[in-house]
Amino acid sequence: MQQTTPKFRTRTGRRAGAAVALLASTLVLIVGAAPAFAAPGRAYVTNPGLDSVSVVDTATNVVLTTIPVGDRPADLAVTPNGARVYVVNEGSNTVSVIDTATNTVMATVPVGFNPRSVTITPDGTRAWVTRQGATEIIDTASNTVVGTVTALPFSLDVAFSPDGARAYGTGQDTLVVVDTATLTVVAERPVGHSPSVVEVSRDGSRVYVDGFRDLRVFDTATNTQLQNVTLPSEALDFVLSPDGTRVYVAQYFPGSVLVLDATTLAALATVPIGKPRVGAGRLPVGRPGLRRRGPGDV
Repeated sequence: MQQTTPKFRTRTGRRAGAAVALLASTLVLIVGAAPAFAAPGRAYVTNPGLDSVSVVDTATNVVLTTIPVGDRPADLAVTPNGARVYVVNEGSNTVSVIDTATNTVMATVPVGFNPRSVTITPDGTRAWVTRQGATEIIDTASNTVVGTVTALPFSLDVAFSPDGARAYGTGQDTLVVVDTATLTVVAERPVGHSPSVVEVSRDGSRVYVDGFRDLRVFDTATNTQLQNVTLPSEALDFVLSPDGTRVYVAQYFPGSVLVLDATTLAALATVPIGKPRVGAGRLPVGRPGLRRRGPGDV
């Protein structure tokens, strides 16, 4: 694997604005299969400029409380049982762990320099935190760092196979497949320029990864590329629909969401939304952006 200076591309959604995690089974388009919820009907929203996370009642759209966290919270993820929210603090190189029963920070976990994103494993036992130079693994029982994935030094995002056996991240213009038991690279495949977002289909048969102006699909059994589509504009973020039939791609110019058929990657519609970022499960805070999710969040 080529080891050169990391080139992080700012991806709106996880890194350039507010992040939202929902603990509500009613928002089917966003959440999909309903996990167990510790606090039904609540959304957790990062406030990067205020170093806090707001808790919003999704029935009334009222802020219930605001929780102080670390410096510049950039991303968050919810455990499958809804009991914990893991918040990446980009400015303080920490992860704040929120207890959703009390809406207080129960632990603060130091991680490496410039953490960017967090994804929870399907079984809820680990939180993978991408940062500059590596990806760190937090044990969610002890809230301590128990491993470092040096095979993912450039990744801005991580996604897991449904059984948790494989992790999919991004390298320098590559898709990197990691065995989660051995933390070694299983495969590495070239993709478009500056990939940043990875999605795994619900049945685990396909992996989607973006580039600057394209979207590629890989077969998880063979790690071979199945399809590639050139996008009309820069892809800022994308998300799969819960039923796996559609891909929604947020585009910077002219400020729109491109809807693709998930099987053929044929364009089905373009939804203009203007310059403000408005995505599934997000507040409008900047340029267009959609948020992918780990188990239990959006």
